[in-house]
Amino acid sequence: MGTISVTLQSIVCNSVSEGNQDEIYVICQSDAGLPRRFPDNQPFAHKDMSSGQTWDINETIEYSRDLLITVYDADPPEPPEFSDYLISCDYTLINIPPHFTMSNADGANYTINLAVNAAVSE
Repeated sequence: MGTISVTLQSIVCNSVSEGNQDEIYVICQSDAGLPRRFPDNQPFAHKDMSSGQTWDINETIEYSRDLLITVYDADPPEPPEFSDYLISCDYTLINIPPHFTMSNADGANYTINLAVNAAVSE
């Protein structure tokens, strides 16, 4: 089975879920495999985001069936299991929008920017 290579280019904060900023992190899960966390794959790592800011991630990810990208709001010093869900996008091999924007009930509005690199044959 072949795979596709994409780059998670950036996350744009259009509006935050609370106060003046969210403390976000991203979980990427390819083909229901082990999750990858950005930034730094560390339990308490996060990126402070305010409305209008862009977080340049530029990480390459490969998948053969689907890719789930989820954005969470960590509220330090709370442990990661108490993070708030913000948005997510499930990409398939035929559903690869370059930009995906989603809002939640708390007012958070984020855009995921993704670029298709190439199909990878096995």
